[in-house]
Amino acid sequence: QLHACVWTDGSRRAWIPRGAWQALEVPGLIIPDDAELFVGVDAALNDDCTAVAWAWRIPETDRIGVKCHVIGARRGVACHELVNERTMDPRIALEVIEKLAQNHRIREVSYDPNRFELAARMLGEQGFTTTDAWGKRANQTRAWASWFDGVQTGRIAHDGDLVLAEHVTHAEAEHTENGWKVRKLRGQGRVKIDALVAAAIATWRCQVEGDSADYVLSWDELEVTA
Repeated sequence: QLHACVWTDGSRRAWIPRGAWQALEVPGLIIPDDAELFVGVDAALNDDCTAVAWAWRIPETDRIGVKCHVIGARRGVACHELVNERTMDPRIALEVIEKLAQNHRIREVSYDPNRFELAARMLGEQGFTTTDAWGKRANQTRAWASWFDGVQTGRIAHDGDLVLAEHVTHAEAEHTENGWKVRKLRGQGRVKIDALVAAAIATWRCQVEGDSADYVLSWDELEVTA
């Protein structure tokens, strides 16, 4: 069920316009049984959203599929699941990840360390491979560049999920000498972009693993190739 007051058209300032995002839709997109999933998490602590996204390679193409599940703690925001808690427990994402793991192989879980360190340790104790993908600015730079390129080239594919669309199309961005600086659209009310962050993490990690000849990964200091 969708929990949101109104589906809006975003803004001319949107980084990813709604039309551009809709052009990437693949109706009926499913995850192959033998696919490896790369999971991205953007967790929250307070009256906010926690987003879990997962990406995989679409067979016989160079495209990357992406889906998500968003948990919200306030009515009026775009989410798949609404919890009656003013304080969001980041561990709520564990249930989503564990359910995914019942039917698919999860290659790794990458996350923003600000709010997910404890939950990541719990996942590690269960045998999941976890990676801090957002703690350093260089990682964010590479992930945002990969995301934007994936949208521009049509490499990213989704199934038309309205919640993901709302998060993706309600971000604005500025391209600086250090790469893309992304934030939610100002003056748009209770918009959220947590699913966008989680999707960018998941698709970047999926692309890095598949394009190792073109991308060199270091979790210390990454330099963006011109």
